[in-house]
Amino acid sequence: MSSDVPFTVGILGLGQIAHGYDDPSGQAISTHIKACLAEPRLRIAWISDIDRSRAANVREQWNLEAAIVGPEDAPRHAVDVVCIATPDDTHVQWVDRFLGSAPKLILCEKPLAHGVREARDLISKADVAKCAFVINFMRRWIPGVMPWLRAAASGDFGPPVEARLTYCRGFRHNACHGLDLIGAALGCDVSSARISDAGFDDFAAADLTLSAAVELRGQDVAVPVSITGIDGRVRNAFDVEIIFKTSRLRIWNADGICAQISDTNGKPSHEFRDKPARHMQYVWQNIADALADGAPLMCTAQETLAGMTLVDAIANSSLRTTGGPSP
Repeated sequence: MSSDVPFTVGILGLGQIAHGYDDPSGQAISTHIKACLAEPRLRIAWISDIDRSRAANVREQWNLEAAIVGPEDAPRHAVDVVCIATPDDTHVQWVDRFLGSAPKLILCEKPLAHGVREARDLISKADVAKCAFVINFMRRWIPGVMPWLRAAASGDFGPPVEARLTYCRGFRHNACHGLDLIGAALGCDVSSARISDAGFDDFAAADLTLSAAVELRGQDVAVPVSITGIDGRVRNAFDVEIIFKTSRLRIWNADGICAQISDTNGKPSHEFRDKPARHMQYVWQNIADALADGAPLMCTAQETLAGMTLVDAIANSSLRTTGGPSP
C-alpha cells in the first residue's frame, strides 16, 4: 500500500451530489462528502463553493476539519484528488484549471463537456499532466456492471439485439447516463438518428428532454436503440436495457437504483438493489484502491467517449419526424 495515505481530497461545488442527498446520521452514502468520510484512506482537505456561507454550513453540518477556500483560490491548494461537482456548463473550465495544480486524480461530474471534441481535448491535457481522470457515471460502479460491459463489447454474448432508454431532465444532463452504458457495450457507430419530437424543458432550456429512434452498427449488425424522454416535472424516470443474443443488462430507478443481469429468457444471474443507497461509496472506494494499490479505475474519461459521441450524434441530428430535415 502507498505510504501517502490518507490521500487528500478537495471538493468544488457543494450542491446535492456533494452532500445534500445525504444526512450525517443516515445509513445512505449517496454523496461525495459522505463517501469520503466513510473511506479511511481519504481525508477532505478543503471544500469550496461560490457561496461561502453555504460552505461554512456544510462544514458545520458534517463536522469537517476541512479548510474553506474560494473557487478562484482552490487550484492553488494542492490535493491528491479534486472532485468537481459544479454546474454542467462549468466542468470544462474547472478541469482545465485544476490540471495545472497537478493532482493525482480528477473526478468530474457528468457530463464532462458540451461536446466530444472538448472532452477529447481535456483528456489529452490530463494525459500530458499524468493525471488520472474519471467521470461520475455512477452506474458503472455498480457491482457486476463493468465486467458485463467489457464482455459485451468483446462479443462474449453473441450479436447485439437492441437497446432501450427512458429518462428525464435533459438529454445531455441525464440521457448521457444511459447512452454512456449503451456506448460502452455497443460502440458509437450511428447509422441513423431521428428525433421524434421538439422536446420539452424539464431541466434547462438549453438542454431539452428529447425522444429519438437510433440505429447503431454494433459488431457488424444493425442495432435499434429507442430513447424515450419523460417529463421530470411529472415523474422521475430512468431505465436502460441492453440486449444481446445470450445476455441482457437492465439498470433502472425504483425506490433506489436497481440492476439485473439475466439471460434472454429473463433468468437473472446477478441482481443489485441500492437501498439504503450506497452507490457513491463504490466510487470513492475504487478511487482509493487505485491510488493506494494501483487498481484499475472503473470509469475513466477515455472510456466515456463512446457515450459522449452518441450524445453528440443524436442531439445534433437534423432529422425530426414531425417536420423532416431542418433547413
